[in-house]
Amino acid sequence: MKQLLCLIVCLLTLALALPAAAEEPGNLPERGVILPMTLEDENAGLYASAVMGATSEVAELPLIQMVYTDAEGIEAVISAYSDKNLEDETVAMQFMQDLSANAFPLYIVALFEESYHDALLDDEAAYAEKIGENTFIVGRNDGHVYVGMEVYSSLDYATPELAERTAAAGVRAKELLDAAQFVPIAEPASALASAFPVFSAQDLYGNTVTNEIFAGKDLTVVNIWGTFCGPCINEMPELAAWSAEMPENVQIIGLVSDLYSADDADTLDTALQICEATGVTFTNIVAEDEFYALLSEVVGVPTTLFVDGSGMIVGEPVVGANVPAYKSFVEAYIHAL
Repeated sequence: MKQLLCLIVCLLTLALALPAAAEEPGNLPERGVILPMTLEDENAGLYASAVMGATSEVAELPLIQMVYTDAEGIEAVISAYSDKNLEDETVAMQFMQDLSANAFPLYIVALFEESYHDALLDDEAAYAEKIGENTFIVGRNDGHVYVGMEVYSSLDYATPELAERTAAAGVRAKELLDAAQFVPIAEPASALASAFPVFSAQDLYGNTVTNEIFAGKDLTVVNIWGTFCGPCINEMPELAAWSAEMPENVQIIGLVSDLYSADDADTLDTALQICEATGVTFTNIVAEDEFYALLSEVVGVPTTLFVDGSGMIVGEPVVGANVPAYKSFVEAYIHAL
């Protein structure tokens, strides 16, 4: 389970924000799955959503995440903040973190390419290393094998009652997975707008950065990362080395997705330490309010965008740590100019 455990560690931090309900519970056409969920399941705090992840073997890994949100815990958080000033950014951020702490992943289902998955079946040790010993096959569909992993039994819970409620949700989640129906995977339209947001923000050192940073360069690589994200940090030394080798008409900048304000001293200090430790000297921007709409459409970090000199997003975003893919796009784009 080593590869998928790395994935889950990232998901536990990144994707435990309360998930938005789908138009129809359990209908995930972008993953080719229909789960027979009901409104009663949602009212009980059970959600299914499509997210992205990565392992060291598979940089862009489509996933289905099933999550239980504990109503009692959420009500307690809301009550605790009833007399606090939620207009204060620091208080509001802590409020959201406390809410998210009451969301618990039940199952992660990874969609592996069928050829990749089946090539490992003859080697039990390789399969256990790259896919997992305690995983199970949910089904096969549209050239993919859907591999499930139960998560909730390995988590820590504040009370036995909370563990019991989560386990009950886990039983229901498994019933839904066992009854999954498969449809052709719908190719989603690009979720990101064609223009990068207009912004005036600070970098990690307090300098003002605006959209003018794109001017004068034919292409800017925008790496969206988080201080909590292992795959993000692991690729940063390679990004740092690449930035020093880029031609003059290309640059790379970073956007720190979990640093919403320069007043968040703890996260700012963590980001600075990460950059120093990994040798990153290129500009990294604080994700202030102007980036909210953009980040709300980012399904996982790292996500890397490509922006031309006029501030337009070009090509498709790359989700997951995949420096060769970034380089390949840059080379092809610059060559075509």
